[in-house]
Amino acid sequence: MAIFLDQVGYLPDSKKQAVMTGSNSCRLLSESGESTGVDPIISYNGYDEASGDTTWRVDFSKLTLPGTYYLEDVEGNRSPAVHIRPDCYRDMFRDLSRMFYFQRCGCALEAPYAGKFTHKACHCAEVRDYLAPERRFFLNKGWHDAGDYGRYVTPGAVTLGHLLYAYELFPAAFADDLQFPESGGGIPDILSECRYELDWMLGMQLPDGGVAHKLTSQYHAPFVMPEDDSLPFFRYPVSSLATADFAAATALAYRIYLPFDKAYAERLLDAAELAWSWLTAHPALVFEDPKDCHTGGYGDTCDADERLWACAELYRARKAPQYLTALPTLLPRCKELTALGWGDVAGFAGFSVLFADAGVFPETVVEPFRSAFLEKADELLAVTERSGYRMSLKPDEFVWGSNLSVMSNACVLIAAALLTNDRSYADAAEEQLHYLLGRNPLGVSYVTGHGSNPFRNPHNRPTFADGIDEPIPGYVSGGPNGRPSDEKACALIPEGTPPMKCYADVYESYSTNEIAIYWNSVTVLAAAYFIGSR
Repeated sequence: MAIFLDQVGYLPDSKKQAVMTGSNSCRLLSESGESTGVDPIISYNGYDEASGDTTWRVDFSKLTLPGTYYLEDVEGNRSPAVHIRPDCYRDMFRDLSRMFYFQRCGCALEAPYAGKFTHKACHCAEVRDYLAPERRFFLNKGWHDAGDYGRYVTPGAVTLGHLLYAYELFPAAFADDLQFPESGGGIPDILSECRYELDWMLGMQLPDGGVAHKLTSQYHAPFVMPEDDSLPFFRYPVSSLATADFAAATALAYRIYLPFDKAYAERLLDAAELAWSWLTAHPALVFEDPKDCHTGGYGDTCDADERLWACAELYRARKAPQYLTALPTLLPRCKELTALGWGDVAGFAGFSVLFADAGVFPETVVEPFRSAFLEKADELLAVTERSGYRMSLKPDEFVWGSNLSVMSNACVLIAAALLTNDRSYADAAEEQLHYLLGRNPLGVSYVTGHGSNPFRNPHNRPTFADGIDEPIPGYVSGGPNGRPSDEKACALIPEGTPPMKCYADVYESYSTNEIAIYWNSVTVLAAAYFIGSR
């Protein structure tokens, strides 16, 4: 028998379900082994295609008293600990938010803030313009994008989108000190952290308003500490994708920073409008890696969704008619109005439109987003209800970075809950967190340092090279990938393995176990709802 549950915890008033395989009977006991007086409700859920398991649901929602418990079968086999606490997510949430500090480029991470995970300042040398290598300049700050040392505008903007909307919607979730150099500076710590990325992005804008796509070396560094990466860095050419994402993120940041630093906010908005001027003068200019570049491409074939997000945020900031006029022309060109990943950002435009003050956007703009979010949320409710593990991905949706998809779905469900006050959407959103934190067929918490069995070996250069046994806490793994593409995962995962089990906790497995700033940020957005609004 195996029992899978959220290893971090359950809120006292939330639905509480575990998943059981191989048996249909268990009891709920206190930490000391005494009966709780609550009989779990066990129901047969049948065969689950994504995991290959036959599953039973174990519902113990009637247990609301904070404490530590466990489930035990008739043979005495125990589950991982069940923690019920009103603050069960807070420590994890703090580490999820602190992750970005550990991704900082261009500065030393010092012991008072980084603990034992220190390193020297990195990537401080001059960088080169790819099209004119004789041009050299300094371009510091920003976050390392993932397990490598590149910095990219599109994923940076998406990460800022998740974090800034999380702060705007759920500010109470960000009350804790994140313990880094800017703490106590009169601005919420998460906004100080976001500014570190925004400052770098401002440096990626050219005088005409266009924004360079990325800043990387031509090859990924070997598995060395960041300060030991001596490969030359290049600023690669402008793309309309990066420029539109930049315009959206800086216009959004204008609204958020205005109460704290008016001069900085106005600088951000000026940059956003300059980027939009460039966009109006240039058709779609997508990005393809040059043949001699082998770092992340973050390419896309359509920039309508990026322009849509930029229009929405620029209109909220300036109320200028040209932005509102552009929105209806862009809407029909966007395939998925709820998407919250780097490849499609139309869902961010949805967050901007749907949660603006009443009357800011006309109903002709609001209604398509409202309908799309509610329709998608209903679809996710149905998939979650059918799933043996109470999660929202269909078998063919376990792709590279599947945990981004899971947590993006949680955010769509949260949006539906905010729009309707329907508790069923919020409950389904929390089910996605439970999957991430251990209620999955591998019994793995996909957040380092949290849960009884967290993953330990992310595809992340500092984690491998720092000589410290455990990883930095608070990193989210990419998660199961039904079509793994790295050599190590292909060797370790037998052919025919169900997609929800196609995962390898080894540092070499970039296609199942890499980390990325936008996998953390979308999880911050989802978790913030359960800390800052309930």
